[in-house]
Amino acid sequence: MKQLLFILLASMSVMTVFAKNYSEEEILALNDSLNTNPEYVSRWCDAEINNATKNPDVYLLKSMYLSRKEDYKGAIKYIDRAIKYTKDDSRISKAGVFYLRGMTYLFTKDYDKAIKSFSNSIKLDSTLIEPYKERVELYLKKEKYDLAAKDAKKIINLEPKYENVLFYARCKDKLGDYEAALRSFNFVIENLPNNSEAYQYRAETYRKLGDIKSAINDYIKFMSITGTFNVEYLSMLSKNEFEYTISYLSDLIGQDSENSIWLLSRMILYVTEEKYDLARADLELFKNTFSSELYNEIKKTSYYEEIMKNTK
Repeated sequence: MKQLLFILLASMSVMTVFAKNYSEEEILALNDSLNTNPEYVSRWCDAEINNATKNPDVYLLKSMYLSRKEDYKGAIKYIDRAIKYTKDDSRISKAGVFYLRGMTYLFTKDYDKAIKSFSNSIKLDSTLIEPYKERVELYLKKEKYDLAAKDAKKIINLEPKYENVLFYARCKDKLGDYEAALRSFNFVIENLPNNSEAYQYRAETYRKLGDIKSAINDYIKFMSITGTFNVEYLSMLSKNEFEYTISYLSDLIGQDSENSIWLLSRMILYVTEEKYDLARADLELFKNTFSSELYNEIKKTSYYEEIMKNTK
């Protein structure tokens, strides 16, 4: 998210028609200098601000500098001044600047102010899709599921892409309409069979419906696509279907022996179920199969310590 904020801020500055005393070449050079000589950019902005400039691009550049320093409260102060000096006939979109303010508030975890900023952005330009996407995430976080669902529908109307149906599906899941959520997840997966998020979220819906095997299947598919997993979640899913999960992982180990995630997953599940001898066997297999670098990373974990403590 942090990198996205910097890109958006940079894009906002580059696309602007600047006041007469700032040539486009100067501003482009200043944007480049944020990577190579950020302190120079900050001093330049300070000098212009001390001269009472009302050019919003200067304040956006200063906010970019402060965001890179992780001074988000300071960045918001300058974004607010950019909003103040952004006129209706400016090439800078005030709706876009409000969106940037909302993104910056996310870093301060002030979600109410972030929602307000995204709402201001939407009020100024209801065709911008990104403020809706961020606001729906915040509504979900704050358990305002009906409002999130309304935003999800707007997102689909503005940008009818398969992946955007996920917003609606997630809202339906939170509202307890699991069948509608499944229909939407299925629709996404049918059209985007490698969309990892669809499998991840559908796994949770299946779990709530009590279809644990389907949840495990989906979560392992998510792992396959991303190469990552949440140990606690996988353990929780497999608790009542432990043998099924172990069998599934064992098949994957046989089919894809060069992928360390399957053996690692099985070893960790053995540890969580206190099957330490089996976990030790997997640890030895891992040591003999994969690089010493990977094995040394495992040795740093609590799972390794628990295996060694409970086996001879």
